[in-house]
Amino acid sequence: MSNSSFGFRLGIEGEREFKSKLSEINQNMKVLGSELKVVSSAFDGQEKSVRSLSARNDVLKKTVDEQKEKVRLLTEALQNASESFGENDRSFIYQTNILVKCYSLHIRI
Repeated sequence: MSNSSFGFRLGIEGEREFKSKLSEINQNMKVLGSELKVVSSAFDGQEKSVRSLSARNDVLKKTVDEQKEKVRLLTEALQNASESFGENDRSFIYQTNILVKCYSLHIRI
């Protein structure tokens, strides 16, 4: 009894931590999107200047880093779901779809 409740509790804690980290990354991505808009408007009319391009580059680097972290986190969750439930489980399929979307966003960036 205690082993199954321990595993269940560990699973819940892991899922809670995963969702918290994913939410944090999504929030950071929104902030970076806003930051990019601020940088763009700050250099309105000077889009090709070195300062403008450097500022945009800095924000885009942070965006790519956040996206890499999200892909890493989702890949880890996908491997965990595959090991725990098998590749035909709904959770595994759902997480695979999310990961594919993240990869496609990462490729576009």
